[in-house]
Amino acid sequence: MNLRYVLGWILSLLTFTSCNFDVKINPNGGASAVSETDSVNVRCYDGLTVRGNQLYTAYGDTLLMRGVNVHWAWSGGTGMGQMEAIGRTGANAVRVVLADGDVWAPTPMEEVAFVVEECRKYGMVGILEVHDATGNDTTENLLNAARCFASLSSFLSGTENFVIINIANEWMKSCNDSLWANSYAQAISIIRSAGLKHCIMVDSDGYGQGAECIRRAGTQVLASDPERNVIFSVHMYGTAGNTARVQPIINGIMEQNLALCIGEFGWYHTDGDVDEDLILSTCDSASVGWLAWSWHGNSEAVNYLDLVKMSGDEQTLNAPTIGDSLSCEWGKKVLAGIKKESVKPRL
Repeated sequence: MNLRYVLGWILSLLTFTSCNFDVKINPNGGASAVSETDSVNVRCYDGLTVRGNQLYTAYGDTLLMRGVNVHWAWSGGTGMGQMEAIGRTGANAVRVVLADGDVWAPTPMEEVAFVVEECRKYGMVGILEVHDATGNDTTENLLNAARCFASLSSFLSGTENFVIINIANEWMKSCNDSLWANSYAQAISIIRSAGLKHCIMVDSDGYGQGAECIRRAGTQVLASDPERNVIFSVHMYGTAGNTARVQPIINGIMEQNLALCIGEFGWYHTDGDVDEDLILSTCDSASVGWLAWSWHGNSEAVNYLDLVKMSGDEQTLNAPTIGDSLSCEWGKKVLAGIKKESVKPRL
């Protein structure tokens, strides 16, 4: 046999050692023949996986999340049609508010199961987050959120292709790199010890807007995960989402070779105006995911952040106005971005 041929064959084999082939089995025995028109799925990872500053599907496709947030813990059964409506927009991701019982009633298992199945059905990555830890500086509160996911391990096992575990929404109102990094290392350990291999999302401190902790200590958090499978999230409102800060935050984190998603952003908030157009354009050019806040159901004081007026109807786009000077076709802008940039992943 030609030595050059043998060496070439070995090299090609090594190239695909990290991938698993999905091969159809012939019921009469042996592998089914593959014709020229058949497609062969090549699984490169065991679920959604971070490599460098990008997120990849199990099949090795780059995944840029383009989607919205949903207030499931507060709407529950009254908003059953919202997941289908979001799916019809073409969104490839949806971040779902859950509760662990620390502040709000715990989200029932059957509702978590419903949400996860809806994500699968409509081709969306589901980012599950526990909201009770919002703005709390106590490590134990964060660990409670991690334990909530650990308790779901038998159910979540097998959903690694389309579920991301966003341990806690906006844990830490203060900004403290050491507390943030060390506490998240403990939370990640709880989740991994439960056997969960999912990609994990970690919010920055400062109610999600203190992005400097990611730039300074994100590599420490990533290194604490035995799976090395962490994507970071910044929430952009008037503090992190103003014109002067959007690009330095996004570029600064990406330059650390850390994966990033803008897990929440609006067009205006109580802490000031938000440059949503710059957020959208910078995420596009930097290959960063985004999830707009939020689909429907904000309180009256902040219902200018609702994307639609009816949770089950994606056609009822909200175009809110504040005072006499600030206005934005918020729903139309976000859904146009989804339509233009969203690519449904192979789940």
